Amino acid sequence: MNLSERLNDDMKQAMRSQDKFKLSTIRMMRSSVKNLEIDLKRPLEDNEVLDILSREIKIRKDSLQEFLQQKLKLLVNTFPSS
Repeated sequence: MNLSERLNDDMKQAMRSQDKFKLSTIRMMRSSVKNLEIDLKRPLEDNEVLDILSREIKIRKDSLQEFLQQKLKLLVNTFPSS
């Protein structure tokens, strides 16, 4: 079973268990994989799928880090300094 098939199976399982968070995450990842498959006009190898998943994870982690930094700045600016 390759990674694309595994994503499909995991998505079906998430649907059955009604795990909305997991389902939306898998759909987002499948979308990225599918977009590259369309661009390249061929199915992706496992290493290519893994590269996409790694890149997507990095993007999400960076976004979370930026969000937390901005939230901290907002909190610091909200309270008057003595």
